[in-house]
Amino acid sequence: MSTNFKTWLNNLLAGSAKSGVLPVAVSSNQIAAAKQLAELIQHPDRATHLSRSGNGHVREGALRHLAAQRGALVLAVAIERLNDWVPQVRSVAKAIYIAHLHEQRAEDFLANIELVYQLQFKGRQDQGDVLAQTYELLRRLEHRPRLLAEFHRSRRQVAFWLFDAFLAEFSLTQAIDAGLMHANLAVRAKALRAATALPAAERLPLARQALGSRSASIRAIGLTMVVESSGDTQESLDYCISKLLDSGVRMRELARWHAKRLGFDTAAFYQSVLKRPVLSDSEVTALCWDAVESIADDLPPLAMAYAAHPEPKVRFAALRFLLLKVPERRNEMFEKIWLDPSRKLRRFALQLLDKAYAPDGVWLHDNAAAAFMRGDQIVATRLAYKLGAWGRFALALQLLGHAQTHAEARQLLERYDEPYGCMAYGQPYAVDRDRLVVLLSDPSTISAIEEFAHVVAGLRRIGIWPDKIS
Repeated sequence: MSTNFKTWLNNLLAGSAKSGVLPVAVSSNQIAAAKQLAELIQHPDRATHLSRSGNGHVREGALRHLAAQRGALVLAVAIERLNDWVPQVRSVAKAIYIAHLHEQRAEDFLANIELVYQLQFKGRQDQGDVLAQTYELLRRLEHRPRLLAEFHRSRRQVAFWLFDAFLAEFSLTQAIDAGLMHANLAVRAKALRAATALPAAERLPLARQALGSRSASIRAIGLTMVVESSGDTQESLDYCISKLLDSGVRMRELARWHAKRLGFDTAAFYQSVLKRPVLSDSEVTALCWDAVESIADDLPPLAMAYAAHPEPKVRFAALRFLLLKVPERRNEMFEKIWLDPSRKLRRFALQLLDKAYAPDGVWLHDNAAAAFMRGDQIVATRLAYKLGAWGRFALALQLLGHAQTHAEARQLLERYDEPYGCMAYGQPYAVDRDRLVVLLSDPSTISAIEEFAHVVAGLRRIGIWPDKIS
């Protein structure tokens, strides 16, 4: 910024210069800034908006206009501009920030605690000096009630940061009590883990209380604390046994591990559970999901009985067990799952297809066609992708013959109507070739694709167009 223009800008903001009278030799950018800053003089409430202008002169002018003011909003604007790409803007923003520090306006900093937290990640200029002064201000005893209130309102990462500060500044018990009252589950878990530093007599009540939490992860931390803190082995074992059929997968795994370590026969326990005359839905879910080796061979009848259960979670566990552990019924189970209303279950089945199960092409083709027919685009698309280029082409020909899929099949065929790709260079597998020969024996299919010149040329090239079939 030229000296003349800077002087004029300062005078304009001070009210001693006219917006229409610019110094000589100013750039078009400075002229545009003058117009916007003249508007600021008439409408001071626009300073916050103009502080985000794309013109650096305007941003600097807006901050200079705000420099004499104080408050949470002014500080928020300054914090935002501390990482500005224009050095002059950063300088004015830092001056505003430091002015709030010198006046010890802790309320304004607390109102912008998330913005203060994010300053440590800004890379354009190191703000370590002002951050250290800010922390020194906020850690004072008189600001603790408001700091705790902001902590309980803060989001996860900011809450982690504040909790770490509490551990350094408060007593351990006070910090843990504050953390356990936070709404975020991860923050409560962090506070509970911090409780492991307490003496056993103090952490045991917290651990027992955690075992009754609605969160499985909190219950798991509580169980570990009980086992590690309690001097009574039987008490620890009783807690482990009570959680072997917990609703949380991680909780059950941990309870099983601790119970075995304490010498408990988990295999006999699961056998006894399976022999009960009546099982609750949650017990069936736990048994089918875990499918521990000692009862895996006895579970299929139970899983089949619950495969059509009205509760999605129970049905999911039963069908999942059958997919993973009863391979001879896998195709039947997949067909059940495709029609299941639970999208989560269908996604799991698709993931299993991707990772652990390789069905044959006939099965893929039939199930993809059925999915297209019933309008299940997610399943249809994922299964069709596995067919390969010629398999998808055969699928498109098959779908042409049905009114509900005709338009979609034509869109698929249009992608093949090009002078390159599989039609120009590829050869189909024998199973795809045989299927195409059957489909092309239908005159209606021939008439439907005759307009696709490259498709016809490709089929002639591989010798299966009707007048070329050998």
